Amino acid sequence: MVAVFDLQLEARANWALFETCGDTAYSEVALSLAEQSGFSGDEKTGFMKSQPSLSEAFDLGAQSSLDEWEERRPYSNQGFRRLRHEWAMPGQCYLGPIVDVTEDKIFQTVEVGGRALLILHWRNHLSSSESAVFSSSGSDVRVRYVKPAMGIATMACPSETPGAAVLRSFPPTREIVGIIDGMYGDSCKRFPTYDGVVFTVFCSNMLDQFGDDELAPSALAAFSYARAAYGYMSPCELRTHQEEQRAIGICRHGLDTWCCPAGCGE
Repeated sequence: MVAVFDLQLEARANWALFETCGDTAYSEVALSLAEQSGFSGDEKTGFMKSQPSLSEAFDLGAQSSLDEWEERRPYSNQGFRRLRHEWAMPGQCYLGPIVDVTEDKIFQTVEVGGRALLILHWRNHLSSSESAVFSSSGSDVRVRYVKPAMGIATMACPSETPGAAVLRSFPPTREIVGIIDGMYGDSCKRFPTYDGVVFTVFCSNMLDQFGDDELAPSALAAFSYARAAYGYMSPCELRTHQEEQRAIGICRHGLDTWCCPAGCGE
């Protein structure tokens, strides 16, 4: 995910270019980034405060974020709008309830590392074969972005919801977190151009490391963390996921079938 402060740093860099060369294209980018940062619900940096135009854009984004929850929000009185906001990012997987739906956005609450977040999805970026998945019924939904601007949403399997509860009640040790983070990082290094292979190898390594009984007392916290942080799927879930990908033209490597250098489209 792109950190909010990264948005503010990019805004600062573009504003400096605008002041140096006078090209308004840079100022427009800076103002847009400042507004996005404000919408994401983080604190305003000192530099942002010192530049009236950027500060105003930031405030506009923050107000827009609140307005999203003030207008016809049945859940606003439950405090969801006060959660930290983040836009959904390519390559990520999100598990949690859909709490609201508008004409162009879908709002989902998730928990990562014990912290509650509000994830914002563009509605036209998501697809699902399940009609009830976007009903904002409060049921847990899994959203996985198979490529930029393309997310697949499915109702969470019954086994996943208890896993999320376990993560809250029995957080993984630092050692377990380090092992799982390291496995995912190693997969990324081995297959830097194949997202699908990275994910498949990671899931396989989880089974090798922690066994195939996800509900075993010694493995509960590990698998729950892997699901929350990296979207881990069981072998059955992974097969279903790959079948869904094939149906929309994504190969087992996580690429467009006809563009895969491994020749999946031939």
